[in-house]
Amino acid sequence: RKMVGLKSLGSPYGIAAPVAGKILEFLGYEPLGGNLHTEQLTQDQRDALDRSVDLDMPDRDISHFLGLLEYTAERYYDRFYTREKDNSPIASLARYGSVTYRISSQIYGREHNGLTNPGILRSLNIKAPVRDYALDHKREISSTIKEALKIIHNRKTVRSPWVHW
Repeated sequence: RKMVGLKSLGSPYGIAAPVAGKILEFLGYEPLGGNLHTEQLTQDQRDALDRSVDLDMPDRDISHFLGLLEYTAERYYDRFYTREKDNSPIASLARYGSVTYRISSQIYGREHNGLTNPGILRSLNIKAPVRDYALDHKREISSTIKEALKIIHNRKTVRSPWVHW
């Protein structure tokens, strides 16, 4: 069975991807990738997103530190702000994956809670070079995360570079 995107589906007929999606929806079909459901934000979450708009941190990481779905910050900013944003990870390690603030934070939290290195790899489904990069650069990455958490959560001090959900 072949997976086909909405753009590929509609373009031979001169139909834009969003229109092709609406046609499928009208016919009772769900897109193969599923639907991205809109998350209802509280006023506190909107305020936190507003405070965080200028952070030098990818939108997906901001969403994580607010406990939101990964695309929520990006959608919010696209809707309410005009800005140029670099959403690149901290580091891309070719075939091993990307080092992000979210992943680094989770590594530090698991390490703090006594999880072994193999356990960290398994629980986060990451490769050793990603974990090693985050641990080798812990001082700088942790500092950036803690400064961001102060802004995101409107606090004067933040003790740890991870969130407790």
